[in-house]
Amino acid sequence: MSAKHSFVDDYPYLTYSASPTATDEVETSEIADGAITTAKLASGAVTDAKLADKAVKTAKLDDKAVTTAKIADAAVDTDQIKDGAVTADKLAQ
Repeated sequence: MSAKHSFVDDYPYLTYSASPTATDEVETSEIADGAITTAKLASGAVTDAKLADKAVKTAKLDDKAVTTAKIADAAVDTDQIKDGAVTADKLAQ
């Protein structure tokens, strides 16, 4: 029988103000730059419910990330179309 592995076992030199298994939220300002990496995130850890509104910025989207299938019906209207973007050649295709 083996003992359960603990975060404290990995980092015995750290001091904790609460149990390392506490569920209290951590302020963003308390997280060191680069501390949270893809390798440290569990699969499925970042869910829609955990993302703040407008949290994903344009710069974070891969090229071609927004596809035709992902654009809701009536999402693009006249106001979103750049002047001159729809040409006679485009309409003829």
